[in-house]
Amino acid sequence: MRGSVLLVGDDPGIGKSTLLTQTAATLSRKGHNLIYVSDEEAVTQICLCAQRFDTKNTEVKLETPYLKIP
Repeated sequence: MRGSVLLVGDDPGIGKSTLLTQTAATLSRKGHNLIYVSDEEAVTQICLCAQRFDTKNTEVKLETPYLKIP
């Protein structure tokens, strides 16, 4: 839903980041604006996950406690 916020939580290692990274890339390719906020993962870890999908032509903004979007 446009303008919504989604919080996903569960046990470690079940695929939350993989699912959300793939979903973000798909929605970005369809023209949706997204921001992926993580307080547990470093940007490099998120980028490594994103490399497994076709994310070359997507624009997904990332924010972690280590990197703030201006």
